[in-house]
Amino acid sequence: MDLVAAVETQRRRARLVVWLLAITALLDALAVLSGLMQRSLIAKASDGLALTQAEASANDARHSAVGIGQMVLYVVTGLAWLRWFHRTYGNLSLMGTGGSDQTAGWAIGYWLIPFANFFRPYQLSKELWIRSETRNDQPYTHREIAPVVLKAWWALWLLGIALERVGTSLTRGSPTLAQLHDATIMGILADGAAVASALLTRSIVIRIDSFQRASVRQVALSTEGVPVT
Repeated sequence: MDLVAAVETQRRRARLVVWLLAITALLDALAVLSGLMQRSLIAKASDGLALTQAEASANDARHSAVGIGQMVLYVVTGLAWLRWFHRTYGNLSLMGTGGSDQTAGWAIGYWLIPFANFFRPYQLSKELWIRSETRNDQPYTHREIAPVVLKAWWALWLLGIALERVGTSLTRGSPTLAQLHDATIMGILADGAAVASALLTRSIVIRIDSFQRASVRQVALSTEGVPVT
C-alpha cells in the first residue's frame, strides 16, 4: 500500500472516530446531567424528606440507561480509535525516514497491556503527532516536547479513570446516603472529565489526519505536480 492509499484509508477511519467521539461527548454530558439529578434526590433524602417509589425507580432507570449507553459507546468508539491508530501509526513507515519506535501492531498492543497502558500509549501518541506533523523527517522524537493538547488529553483520561474507580469503591457493600452522595459527585466529575477528554481526542484525530494528508499533497506535487484534496 502506497502513502496515498494508506492515508485515504485512515481518513475514512478518522471521520468515523470523529463522529463517534462527538456522540460520546454528548452522552457523557447527559451523564453529568443525570448525576446532578441523582445528587438532588440524595440531598432530598439526606434532609429527611421522603422519596416516592416512582422517583427512586425513575432515577435508577435513567441513570442505568445512560450508564449502559456509555459502556456500549465506549467499546464501539474504542475499537474505531484502535483501528484508526493502527492505520495512522503504520503510515509512518511510508513517510519521510520511514522510522517509528514500534510496529503498528505493538502500537495497538500497548493500549491493552495492564500498567504499560498508563504511559506507553501517550508516548506513542506523542511520537505519532510529531512524526506526522514533520512528515517523519527525523529518526528520533524522544527529546521533542509534546503539544499541550496531548498532555491535557492524557491527564484528563487518567483523571477520569481515577475518579471512576473512587466512585465505584464507595458503592460497594451497603453504602450509606453520604457514601452514595460522594460516589455520585465522583461520577459527575468523571463524566465531566470524559466530556473534555472526548473533545480533545476528537481534536487530536483531526490534527493528525490533516498532518498526514499534507504529506500526501507534498508527494503528489513533487511527483506529478497535481495537488491532492
